[in-house]
This record gives sequence, C-alpha cells and structure tokens, in this order.
Amino acid sequence: MTTTAPPAPVSVHPITRTLRMMRFELTMIVRQRVTLLTMVFAPAFVMIFPILAQPETSEQWAQIAAPMCILALLFSVYVTSASVVTARRETQLFKRLRTSELAPAQMLSAIAGPLILIGTVQGLIVLGGCLALGAPFPQQPGYVVLALLGTAVLAVAAGVATGSVAPNIERVQWTVMPLIILGAVGANLVLQPLDEMQGRLVSAIPFASLTSLLARGMGASEDMIAQGALTALPPLVSALLITALWTWIAVSVARKRWRWEPRS
Repeated sequence: MTTTAPPAPVSVHPITRTLRMMRFELTMIVRQRVTLLTMVFAPAFVMIFPILAQPETSEQWAQIAAPMCILALLFSVYVTSASVVTARRETQLFKRLRTSELAPAQMLSAIAGPLILIGTVQGLIVLGGCLALGAPFPQQPGYVVLALLGTAVLAVAAGVATGSVAPNIERVQWTVMPLIILGAVGANLVLQPLDEMQGRLVSAIPFASLTSLLARGMGASEDMIAQGALTALPPLVSALLITALWTWIAVSVARKRWRWEPRS
C-alpha cells in the first residue's frame, strides 16, 4: 500500500507577502474612525485658508497653497504613522508578526507604503481644490509631485521615529507636537523675505525645503523664497538632499529606539 506524500508548502514571494500586508494595513486604517477622520478632514480644513485669503496671482496662490499642503500631510500622515506604530507596539501586534514569515523590513514597508500613497493623494486633492477655487495650473508639475512625495516619505519616516519613542498611545498626541510646530513654522517662514543667513537656517528645517520646491512648482518667483541651505546646488537637488538627510536621521532614531514589545 502506497502512501500519498503531503503537498509541498506553497512558497510566497516576499513582494507578494508585503503587498498583502499593505492591504491589511490599509484596511486597518480605514476601520479606525479617528484615523480615517483625520485623513479626510485634514485636506478639508486647510482649504479654509485660500477661501478666506482669496489669492489672485500665481505667487499669492503658491504662498498659500504650498504651506497648507505641508500642514495637511503633517496632521494626517505624520500623526497617523506615529499613532499606528505606537498602537501596533502596545497591542503586541509587532511581537506576533515577528513569528510570521514577514521580515522586519517587510512589516515597516507594509505600514509606510499605504501612508505614503495616501499622503501624496491628499496633497494632490488639496491642489485640486485650489484649482477649483481659481488657482493657475502649476508651472512645473514635476516639482509639485516630487515635493508631495518627498513630504509623504519624510512624514512617514518621522512618524515611525516618533512612534518608536512615544511611551504609549495616550501620549503620542503630545509627542508629535514639537515637529508639527517646527514644520509649520518652517513651511511659512521659508516663503518670507529673509536675509541670507536666516534663509539658510530656515531652509534646513524639516519640510521647509520641500515647501519652497512646491512653491516653485506652482509659479513662485525666487524673490519670495528664502535662500536655500545648499546655495551651490540647484533648488531641486538641494531640497531632495535635505529631505534625504532628515529621513536618514528619522530612520536612525527609529532603529535606535525601536521596541517590539510595549514600553510600559
């Protein structure tokens, strides 16, 4: 009598595994009401500014729309990513996932991927709202897309770093406030007339160089943008390098302070 050998286990490609986890994370984000409301109302909230200011020229639109796009992504993507990382750790979901086939890099990619996509789409929605209110079409759409994508990537990296140091989910809302305030200040000051030294310092603030890149894409003149931190380089290269530096710093903090189990 012959026995039938058990079927061989089906091998799942790491990319397929990560995509499945991304779909799970996206479902979890949608199911959490507070997170979903933040994602929805952040773009709607910032649209109040152009409605009240009623800008007319392309430079006026750039001066308003660029900082408010950054602000929308700070309140939605950055806060959400910090909250998600903290909640996953405190509920020991990360600890349980470590026993699965997912590698740590795949777990973090599954969290970051949907949030980066959502953040970029949010920024485009805000710009679409500005166009509906009468803003001129961006003069350099490539700058606009790169600025929004870079902002989403940096916001997620900063959120993971913040979530890794936040003690618990109740206090994460206070832990995110310093960077929100710093980013909002930098995003507004970088489009103000400043002297060379002040402009360089402001441009080095997280998200400030991306704000200036977004403003350039929307038609802002060089006179209304603060002097960049890396003046020897083109504005696009300078903005991407500064963003890459802050992203690296955020990732380094996350790796150093990361915990798989609750801190408390």
